[in-house]
Amino acid sequence: MPYPFSDDTLFRGNAATLESLWVTPDIPFLYMVEHYGVFVREKYTRLRHITVAPYSHHVSDKTDSSEMAAAANRDAQLAAATAQFVHRVSPLTQVVDVRIGHAGERLMRDMVHSTQMAELRELRIKHTQLLLADIVVTLQALPRLATLHCICGGVGNEYAYMPLGQMASSMRRKYYPLSMAFRFWEITHDYHAPMRDDHIA
Repeated sequence: MPYPFSDDTLFRGNAATLESLWVTPDIPFLYMVEHYGVFVREKYTRLRHITVAPYSHHVSDKTDSSEMAAAANRDAQLAAATAQFVHRVSPLTQVVDVRIGHAGERLMRDMVHSTQMAELRELRIKHTQLLLADIVVTLQALPRLATLHCICGGVGNEYAYMPLGQMASSMRRKYYPLSMAFRFWEITHDYHAPMRDDHIA
C-alpha cells in the first residue's frame, strides 16, 4: 500500500531509534522525503537495514504504445529517485536490499563514485544485472562488503575475446587491491548473456 500521509508523520521522533526500514516507494513518497528532509545526512544514526520493494502491477495486453512509454518514463523517474534516496539514507547502513532492477543499476553508479556507503556489508540487488567488471569495481568501492546478490550479465565486450588467464591478469592489474571482507556471491545468471562465447576455451 502507498505511504498513508502527505507529510513525514511516521518519521518524527525516531531518528535515534530506527534500525530497519522497508518501503515500497512511489513518486509522491520520494517527493515527501525530499521536501521534509526526512533522511538528511547522518540523521538516522542507528539505521542498518533498508529494503526497497516494488508495487505489484499488471500491464494489460491492450495498453497502447503511448501509455507504455509514459509508464516506462515513470519507472525511470522512480528508479532514479529511489537510488538517490537509498544512497543517502544513512552512511552507517550495513544491509541494502533493492528489489527494483533499474533502481539497483542507478544505485550502483552512485556508490562506486562515492564513500557514502562505506560501511555496507550486504548488498542484495537480485533483479539488477552487472557485468563481471562492474562486480569487481563494486568490491573495490565497498571495502567492507561481504555478500553480493545480483544477476551476472557476462564478462562484457572488453573481455569477450580474451583468454581466461589474460582476462584475470588484466583485471588484477586494473582493479586490485580489492576488499578482503568479501565472502558470499549469490549469482542469478542471465542465460541470454553467456559468461563467454562458446568458441573460447
